Amino acid sequence: ERRGGKGAARPVSEAERSYRPSYEEMLRFYSYYKQATAGCCQGPRPGFWDPIGRYKWDAWHSLGRMSKEEAMAAYVAEMKKGISSHGVLRQGGCAFSWRWPTSGQGGLCTASAGHLM
Repeated sequence: ERRGGKGAARPVSEAERSYRPSYEEMLRFYSYYKQATAGCCQGPRPGFWDPIGRYKWDAWHSLGRMSKEEAMAAYVAEMKKGISSHGVLRQGGCAFSWRWPTSGQGGLCTASAGHLM
């Protein structure tokens, strides 16, 4: 329960705490993840009937010869940029959570805001 009064914290809605990246941001996350874990894009571009594969390949291939370390730093910078541009940091704190999948299909990025203890 939160008490009223001057300076009292108000409840934070789920919409204010959640961050859902755009498709363009998710492609950037995917490309940085692949570059950081597998290196430069080497395989052939997927065919016409695989548009999602083509988008992912194009995003990864666009990184060229970026080093794995640069890709890791770019991934974190992109996450911070997305979080701050959506106003989540203004809620008093930010907690990041991401996992590197074993299937090779790309990372899952989530971020939630709230007061950190």
